[in-house]
Amino acid sequence: MAPERPKSFAEKLAASRGELVYLVTGNDRGKRAWYYLRVEKLKLPLFLKRLKNQNETFPLLDFGEIVLSGWGERPPPEAVEKINAQYS
Repeated sequence: MAPERPKSFAEKLAASRGELVYLVTGNDRGKRAWYYLRVEKLKLPLFLKRLKNQNETFPLLDFGEIVLSGWGERPPPEAVEKINAQYS
């Protein structure tokens, strides 16, 4: 069995980012919507606190970058697969 090769910087970065991508659902202009938000590490505690209050609306871009979004209650399987491949 060959030894495992060390992970590249890009692989380490992708692995560390994976825990910071959150699925957020809510209403946008009267329609159901979902967003995958990559949250900045320094803003994570405040984001999680704001997320607990489900009746509160807040601008997602204050906490990070929307990496994928769409209309509906939940993301389609293709979107879930894309996020899992990119950030897991």
